[in-house]
Amino acid sequence: MTKKIIVKYGELWLKSPHIRNEFAKKLRRNVKSMLTMANVEFEILRERDRILITTEKVDEAVEVLKRAFGVSQLIVSEEVDNDFEDIKAKALELAKNIGENETFAIRAKRKNKKYPMDSIEIEKGIAEDIDRKVDLTNPDKVIYVVVRGQTADIFTDKMKGEGGLPIGVSGRMLCLVSAGIDSPVAAWMMMKRGAIVDFITLYDEKPNPATRKLLEQLKTYSPREMRLYQVKYGEIQKELQRWAKKYTCVFCKRFMYKIAQEIAKENKYNALVTGENLSQVASQTIQNLTTQQRGLEIPVIRPLIGLEKTDIMAMAERIGTFGISEKGRAKCHYVPESPATKSDDDDIFHVEKMMDVAKIIKDAAERAEMEMV
Repeated sequence: MTKKIIVKYGELWLKSPHIRNEFAKKLRRNVKSMLTMANVEFEILRERDRILITTEKVDEAVEVLKRAFGVSQLIVSEEVDNDFEDIKAKALELAKNIGENETFAIRAKRKNKKYPMDSIEIEKGIAEDIDRKVDLTNPDKVIYVVVRGQTADIFTDKMKGEGGLPIGVSGRMLCLVSAGIDSPVAAWMMMKRGAIVDFITLYDEKPNPATRKLLEQLKTYSPREMRLYQVKYGEIQKELQRWAKKYTCVFCKRFMYKIAQEIAKENKYNALVTGENLSQVASQTIQNLTTQQRGLEIPVIRPLIGLEKTDIMAMAERIGTFGISEKGRAKCHYVPESPATKSDDDDIFHVEKMMDVAKIIKDAAERAEMEMV
């Protein structure tokens, strides 16, 4: 008997056959990379509708695979010869875990249509030797049997994966990240949609160490190292505060976008990602968001735009970034007492005409330092 991990696809099955095949190849490469990064030795085999993993470190592998985007379901299964007596012996062994007052059901599937017993016969043949109450509607325990070619899979649990799409099938994006709660969640959401996400952080005097910790946590969902571009931004913020007054936050975001765009274009990213959420703060009203991105040549993706803050916090808690953000986030010292909630484009562009915006952006982008996380 061989214990193996069965990795099942989810949304991939909605794609056309050609695209599904390409996405499945990418998922297999990602799974191999993530297990290797976690120092798990394994063998891998891709079949039409699943990926099979064999390893001595089953528990460690499962914890890694639960974080692999594109995986909808994980099953730890025992593989036996398809002789019914072998199947029944393994099923009865698993049945020993059914409590005295618990109910059970046997769920059998016959992928091998030439097998001499049908699904109902398999189920009845196993159940008759289990001294527990059967409940086919809502059982406490289920034993699954899947008869394939010359073998059968027998298991009791189906674990849910993260779903989504394999990282690498949806382009490359650059996320403006801070040590706050929102931007790491936004990055995670785009990773789940198959994007390769790297990061840019703009800091006052020195980088916030919590930012790197957040990326290290996000990397547990990734088959690759991540790039972090760090840009010293304090002098620009001081200059903007002097010119912009109540529009300081709007200008600050405009310049951040422009610097990020410069780096994105140089490094062939397809879009920017931010953690902005509609009307959460003054700079995130619809009027200010519109002004802030006016003139950009690259899309700005805002996956959190319509979520409630409590939902974002719950998501951050689930993916492991909330505690890091709570400890690491710092208050911005440049926010005016009464920041504008409705920016006036004429005022914004008038001020920018008096500044050498192109030079400021170019110099800042050239000073960016990149490191791998």
